[in-house]
Amino acid sequence: MKKLIIILSAVLISGLIYSQEIKSHKPMGRWSYNNITKRIEKQKNDEKRMKKGVRIIKRKHISSNQVYKLSLLFSEEEYRLGFVKGVYPSITDKSNAIVVCDGFEKFSNQTILWDYIQAENKKYGIEEPDIASYQEYLEMKDRKKDKQYDKNKDKDKDLDIADDNESEIIANENSKENNTDQ
Repeated sequence: MKKLIIILSAVLISGLIYSQEIKSHKPMGRWSYNNITKRIEKQKNDEKRMKKGVRIIKRKHISSNQVYKLSLLFSEEEYRLGFVKGVYPSITDKSNAIVVCDGFEKFSNQTILWDYIQAENKKYGIEEPDIASYQEYLEMKDRKKDKQYDKNKDKDKDLDIADDNESEIIANENSKENNTDQ
C-alpha cells in the first residue's frame, strides 16, 4: 500500500511540474503577417493604427522582427512606442526584442523601450539580453556584407586583369606580325 501511495504521489508531482513548463509558440506565418500589415496600413492616422494593431496582435504570436517591421508603419514615434509596448506580451522571442529598439530615431524613446523590455523580461523570467553578443552580431553582419562586397570587387578585378592580359597578348601578336613583315 505504501508503494502505491509513493508511486501515485511521484506521478502527481511529475505531472504538476510538467504542466508548469512554458510553451513556446511559433510566430505568425507570412500570409497572416501580410494580412495584418494591410489591415494596419488601411487606418487613416497613427492613433487608429496603434489601437487596431494592438487589438489584433494581442491574440496572435509575433516575432520581434515582425514587430520591428510593423512599427516602421508609424510616422510618429509616440504611437510607435505605444504599439510596441502593447504587443510586447505577444512576442515569441522576447530575448531578441532588442531589435525592436532599432525602429526608433530618438534616443529617449529607445531608452524608454529598453527599460520597458528589461522590466517585462523579468516578469516573464527571461534573462536580460546580452548587449555584447548583439554588438558582435551586428559587427559580424557588417563584416559579412563587406566580404560579399569584396568578392564582387575581386571578380571585377579578375575581369579587368583578364582584359589587360588579352590586350597585351593581342599587342604582342601584332608587334610580332609587324616584325615579320619588315
